Amino acid sequence: MSDKVVAFDAVVRVRQFYSAYLDSIYYVEYYRMMNSKVADYARHLDFLIALGAALGGGAGLGILASPWMALPCGIITGASLVVSAAKQSYNWPEKSKFCSDMMTRYSAIAAQARRLCEDLQAARSWSPEFEAAFQAIRKQLDEIPVDQYPEMDVTLRRKIQADIVTREAPQAWWKPAPTIGVAPASPAA
Repeated sequence: MSDKVVAFDAVVRVRQFYSAYLDSIYYVEYYRMMNSKVADYARHLDFLIALGAALGGGAGLGILASPWMALPCGIITGASLVVSAAKQSYNWPEKSKFCSDMMTRYSAIAAQARRLCEDLQAARSWSPEFEAAFQAIRKQLDEIPVDQYPEMDVTLRRKIQADIVTREAPQAWWKPAPTIGVAPASPAA
């Protein structure tokens, strides 16, 4: 960026900030819900894998010597093998880790944006200090990796958005009068 002064519309900039704030809250909730979905099925499938390993080992050691137990143990052990292969293929532990990491990153950003939003509501003016804080938030948002997993169902995503709008009430937030403000010039390099 050069040393020249950059003009911006305060109304547009405040709208951009509010949008970034609401997006960060959305992504915290989105990844919390995604992680919950992964944990719901992973818990049961991991149990099946462990049960299959235990039954397979028990049958091999003669603990389950009854021929009547051979068929159920074989079925459960076979299912366990299939689910173990699925675990490698679908990689739900990594998906859960990714969701947790994204929740942590977006939570930190949402907390910063929340404080900035509260300060903006009190000051009722977009200033160079707010601009600098907003640019720092934008930089953090730019550093977040792209999600490689499929998106959640659109109805669930809309529910998250509706809950956030109800809880945060952005329609009541301060909005500047439509004037042109001046952003601070960057320091000489």
